Amino acid sequence: MTILFLGSTAAELGGNVYTGSKLDALYTSEGASHNRDNAFQWTFFRSPATTIVWTHFDLGYPAFVNDGRSDGFFLTWYDDLNRAIARLDIDNGDIYMRAYGGSQVTTLLTGTTNNQRNTFDIKIERDPGGVGLKVDFYINQALIGTATTTAGSALLPTKITANNADCTGSGSTDPNIWSQVIVRDGFSTLGLKLARLIPDADATYTDWSEGFAAVQSFDGVLSSGTTGDQESFTFSNYNGPTPTSVLSVAMLTYALPPESGANTINSFVRIGGVDYAGDDVTITEPQVTFHEYLNNPATAAPWTIAAIDALEAGVEAKVI
Repeated sequence: MTILFLGSTAAELGGNVYTGSKLDALYTSEGASHNRDNAFQWTFFRSPATTIVWTHFDLGYPAFVNDGRSDGFFLTWYDDLNRAIARLDIDNGDIYMRAYGGSQVTTLLTGTTNNQRNTFDIKIERDPGGVGLKVDFYINQALIGTATTTAGSALLPTKITANNADCTGSGSTDPNIWSQVIVRDGFSTLGLKLARLIPDADATYTDWSEGFAAVQSFDGVLSSGTTGDQESFTFSNYNGPTPTSVLSVAMLTYALPPESGANTINSFVRIGGVDYAGDDVTITEPQVTFHEYLNNPATAAPWTIAAIDALEAGVEAKVI
């Protein structure tokens, strides 16, 4: 059970910054606005042994999404061999969940969905009961239906792309609004919420250049070429609704390959004066890395909001 991708802002999802009413304001203050000129891609890495991948997102539709002017590919899931395996289409205002080479599920975007925000969950499962792929399609946690294909060679996704042409308007008044994107390996995303905490000050370690000043904008860059250098930060407190439980805490790091020196990073959390390392990740191209702590590593117990508010988190430069 691993987080494969997370995102809720324009920096993470592409497009333009959006702060309007088509967001779940209890959990997020920024989404990504995409018009027909914006295409984007989310790439992630999963285990070959994975049998289920869930995709979750909130989507605010344009005002005209439920009429005949709306046609086009919405989202497409691709496997390891760059083959399309599932797709959300809009055709004359109807939305189709398709399993390539198989069946489809249709729901009409009218009434409460028009020009509002809804939550989508898509479960793609490989070879359940001998079927090539099974795609369960949910809107607002209600199962709309299941699309299937018997293409036995189909693999699970490692990439999701969107082509907003003909699904949105050409200008800023008719965009798709994306937020709360979660892609998980083997664990349901139904009912999940994503709360984003950002660095608010330097903490114990300050070895990397620029420090906190570098992370106050997406254009800032922390850098170090020395093995063992560490940088850590305190974070803004969680101020959303009290959750029934905290599923996990995930570290998200934007990383660039070095010209020389340390080419591997390790994201870590620091709790009660002790560092708890994540996974070593070798950086050969610009990428986003994730490390997920399902439980509080200091106690092995589920996370509490108090423990999350008190932690530090950061990165260490390494050479492997």
